[in-house]
Amino acid sequence: MKNAKVNKYAEALIKKWEGLRLQPYRDAAGLWTVGWGHRLRDGEVFGTITRRRAEDLFLADYRVAAAAVADLAIRNAKMEGAVISLVFNIGTGAFQKSTIRRRLSERDYIGAAVEFPRWCKSSGVFLEGLLRRRLDEQKTFLEGLCEQVGQSNGSE
Repeated sequence: MKNAKVNKYAEALIKKWEGLRLQPYRDAAGLWTVGWGHRLRDGEVFGTITRRRAEDLFLADYRVAAAAVADLAIRNAKMEGAVISLVFNIGTGAFQKSTIRRRLSERDYIGAAVEFPRWCKSSGVFLEGLLRRRLDEQKTFLEGLCEQVGQSNGSE
């Protein structure tokens, strides 16, 4: 895990929006969480953890999220990072059934970008913080798309 290649855009977004909490807490959905957004699974019990343990949990969770997007034709690191951040937060099950995934598999990048803000609810309740996160992910995704379009047109 120590040598895992982590998308720097995904890592920055995830760590910015999840924040680091070394003691377990209940997130907005009421789920027990620790570190950088690691949701405790059945049987997992943590007291206070170290920063190193939080990093190990982050890397394991990151790999799951990254694997969920690996088969998609995402055009560059910014776009991929934004999508990984989304998946890290909403989970692979929700992502697999999502319109955003379908749009990405169809290479409809504008359609995919439009979907980010739709993921701003937790347990059916609108959360302004989730909307801000989605808009940040959307911005990163669109920056990547604009860079890609600029490169393919031969312009800056």
